[in-house]
Amino acid sequence: MRLKDNLYRVVTTEPTDDGFRCQIRLDADHVIYKAHFPQNPVTPGVCLMQMAKEMMEERLGRRLQQKEVPGMKFCRTITPDVEPIFIYSKLVADGDNVSVKVSVEANGIKYANMTLRFEIDN
Repeated sequence: MRLKDNLYRVVTTEPTDDGFRCQIRLDADHVIYKAHFPQNPVTPGVCLMQMAKEMMEERLGRRLQQKEVPGMKFCRTITPDVEPIFIYSKLVADGDNVSVKVSVEANGIKYANMTLRFEIDN
């Protein structure tokens, strides 16, 4: 299930020196927040990974399969009122394999760091 235009929408995308960055807006009324957790909604980590993957697919214009997660660190919970910025850096494409570092931040506060490896889905 695609989360884009469902759980989140991309507000801005811009290139950086070694990648790109996307600011997103979360949908506080999404069913995920009713289950996770009704009185204190939190964006699940697996959803953050899926969002990172979807934005990479759009950037590359290719479908990706999650291959490996060599690094994942959550520093703070992301609630629906936060407008996180996904910062992609150290993007490396080697044949059918793609790796990237993703930092999730908002207002100068770091929320998560991910190192993700994908395989291009042919």
